[in-house]
Amino acid sequence: MASLPETEVKTLTLTIDGQEVTVEPGTTVLEAAQSVGIDIPTLCHDPRLEPFGACRLCLVEVEGGRAPMPSCALKCGDGMVVHTRTERIMKLRKFVIELLLSYHPLDCPVCEAAGDCRLQDYAYEYGVAVSPWGWHPLEFDTRDDHPNIARDPNRCILCGRCVRICREVMGIGCWGFRSRGYDTIIDTAYNMPLEAVDCVSCGQCVSTCPVGALNMKRSRFGARNWQTEKTMTVCDYCAVGCEQEIQTFRGELVRVKAPTGEGVNAGNLCVKGRFGMEYVNSNERLIAPLVRGEDGLLAPTTWDDALARVAEGLKKAKAAKGVGVIASARCTNEENYLLQKLARTVLGTNNIDSGARYNQAAAVATVGKVLGYPAMTNSVADIVEAEVLLIAGSNTTEEHPVLALQLVKAAREGKELIVVDPRRTDIARRASIHLAVKPGSDAVLFAAMLKHIVDSGLHNKDFIAAHADGFEELVESVKAVTIEAAADACGVPAADIKSAAELYAKAAAASIFYSAGLTQQHNGAAAVTALADLAVVTGNIGRAGTGVNGLAGQANAQGACDMGCLPDYLPGYVALDDAEAVKTVEAVMGRVSDKIPGQIIGSMLQGIVDGQIKALYIVGENPAISEPGAAVVKEALEKAEFLVVQDIFLSETARYADVVLPACAITERDGTLTSTERRVQRVRKTMDCLEGAKADWEIVLAIANELGAGWTYTSPAEIMAEIALAVPTYAGISYERLEQGGIQWPCVDAEDDGTPILYTEGFPGGRASLAAIEVSDASVADIAAGNGFSLLLTTGIEREHFGTGTRSRRAAGLTGLVNEGRLEINPTDATALGVAPGDRIRVTSVSGSIEPVAVVTAGVPQGLVFMPQHYVEAPATALFPAQVDPVTAVPLLKAVAVKVEKA
Repeated sequence: MASLPETEVKTLTLTIDGQEVTVEPGTTVLEAAQSVGIDIPTLCHDPRLEPFGACRLCLVEVEGGRAPMPSCALKCGDGMVVHTRTERIMKLRKFVIELLLSYHPLDCPVCEAAGDCRLQDYAYEYGVAVSPWGWHPLEFDTRDDHPNIARDPNRCILCGRCVRICREVMGIGCWGFRSRGYDTIIDTAYNMPLEAVDCVSCGQCVSTCPVGALNMKRSRFGARNWQTEKTMTVCDYCAVGCEQEIQTFRGELVRVKAPTGEGVNAGNLCVKGRFGMEYVNSNERLIAPLVRGEDGLLAPTTWDDALARVAEGLKKAKAAKGVGVIASARCTNEENYLLQKLARTVLGTNNIDSGARYNQAAAVATVGKVLGYPAMTNSVADIVEAEVLLIAGSNTTEEHPVLALQLVKAAREGKELIVVDPRRTDIARRASIHLAVKPGSDAVLFAAMLKHIVDSGLHNKDFIAAHADGFEELVESVKAVTIEAAADACGVPAADIKSAAELYAKAAAASIFYSAGLTQQHNGAAAVTALADLAVVTGNIGRAGTGVNGLAGQANAQGACDMGCLPDYLPGYVALDDAEAVKTVEAVMGRVSDKIPGQIIGSMLQGIVDGQIKALYIVGENPAISEPGAAVVKEALEKAEFLVVQDIFLSETARYADVVLPACAITERDGTLTSTERRVQRVRKTMDCLEGAKADWEIVLAIANELGAGWTYTSPAEIMAEIALAVPTYAGISYERLEQGGIQWPCVDAEDDGTPILYTEGFPGGRASLAAIEVSDASVADIAAGNGFSLLLTTGIEREHFGTGTRSRRAAGLTGLVNEGRLEINPTDATALGVAPGDRIRVTSVSGSIEPVAVVTAGVPQGLVFMPQHYVEAPATALFPAQVDPVTAVPLLKAVAVKVEKA
């Protein structure tokens, strides 16, 4: 094959203040100046926004130009000569500042933004103390009715940044300009409360405000900007991997920010990332180990006593070959690596699992086998390269809000979104095609799309011939599928299925995103298999804007699985029956005595009931609330001969424990997390660990050594060095390198910069292995109808809370927004049942009953109800039986038959 001609990269050269600058076409003068350290003042500019040119502070003079021009909107030209600090420009800037100070409050000593205010900085720089025209203060009412955002219109300089970021970045539009002239104000429609105008409480408006007009309400009077210690770390809620600047003062977290332009989030945060970290300051934190006494009550004890009791209990269970370990996606890579090492090399068991598997098992069982790696193929950054985005089982704007900003931007730019979801979610409302499938029928839909693509000759024959095996077998597996039958099974129009298939197949670049809406349901493995097949068959793999991108649910779900917190795989996804690969890992980690796959969480709990599992060591998980089959879970936790729970709060699970070990929060320890896009990033200690608690890795180390392991780790960096030896895809990753930024695996050596896009040079096995699609005959809807219940319940994550609420419900910035379980129900169903908004209702299934509050919305179709899964007072999982997908053993938490009635 002839080599492609090299593409000439055109550049422009201009002169700014006597300094030559070379830039790419399309670069603004402001960007060019900043690239060489020339400072141009701005008030209305934010690199996340389109140029606005309203504040006039960034004016510059261009030789040959007729008048000063705003550098934020002025594109560079070849040979352009720019002057940024002429006498004329400096006078103009001073004039602008004088105008602003003519009505702006001059009470900097009591302003929350003092020390972090652009206007204050520029007034100092340009020597403006007061306006020469006198001071004419505004007299608008302040607003303090939002849990997290305080606004003072009198401090507003009308730069419009809050208006634009809400529209351009968030795609919402809460703010707008009202009135004219001196009476102009930025406000919500009809001066309504923020929560009444579709505000998602992200705080983006606060983050972009250059003065003190918008503030973080909960951090007011906590500390001045210059008083705080600032540490860059990573958010520990969802798996997007947003970088955060944690500001602390006198040992407490004061506020959370995100430096503009840095990290995968580029300065953006969601409501949890910005306002949900307050849990670390909670007075409910555990500050001493607890042991259950002869009176049956938990009481504080010393660490020496607690560790001795843990070692004694685990030794006894190990002798009976009845130990189980549950790891956590909230723990770092280093901590999870040690946990599985403790299980396998010290306790002699492969009974090691975590909730991370609930999202990732489908990737391991399907995507990994079809493509090679069980992970997201592409990067968040290249979403903008896709022409078509297929989003399945992912309520992205609530589950992964910052990643969703790229999808929102794509839709705004005219890209085509195909959303597969039973509910009309926010992302579904933005879609070109919304396929509102019946729960559990996704695999049928994707099989039909694939069949239509092949029958229409839209598959990429050259790509398949060059890169894939199993095409004939795949086609045979969908031979009996018809669009009409699929439309009937899925409950969507046949024409829409055809349109979606053709839209995806004809795109120059099409990308797939899926999440727990697929993986935790009937036929989940088959659905994800079909998505991987679709990508390969159409050649949408190995390029920017393509791929199969499973969105991990928790901060370190990908990393927990990478580290081997799976019952059937060692670190690096080494199967226990792969003798040679196991030996390679053992050479680093130590001998794995048991080569038989262990048990998943549900099986371990059932094993306690059956008398097979004697002791359970749970770290950072809350199965009392998160696991289905509530009766068995409760019986298991009560019946366990020895139960150890390690957490930062006394969770519902910890209340059953024989020993409770207090752990540090994510802000109090070092380590790494691996985001959903395979990006390994540093977590940095921002404050001392709460007295009496210890970092998870230190606790695991202490337990191992109580059991005679003789481990000598002194820091997480040492543990990462061992991980790099045990896991080939992490081989080139070290703390020293991560100081320069996150690295996406595979990173095979110290010279490797990582891999933003997988399969650009082919597949690990040489070729992709297309897999037959096996779809069972009965859909979930059919099964539910046979139970005699009238409605189908599905669950998911909501924007304001996370997991079982252990952390998020101890953050006042989140509980002030939402703090009770709610069931969403269609207006027609609500009317038929006599249910009104706000009513306390009883929801019953064959497994249990809960009493949430009713929310009546057209967002759920008739016959379906939805409930978030974060509330111990009304745990949605209590309604689900302990059933799993037969391929992935993931609990089925997306469809169960229920009846609803007023409580």
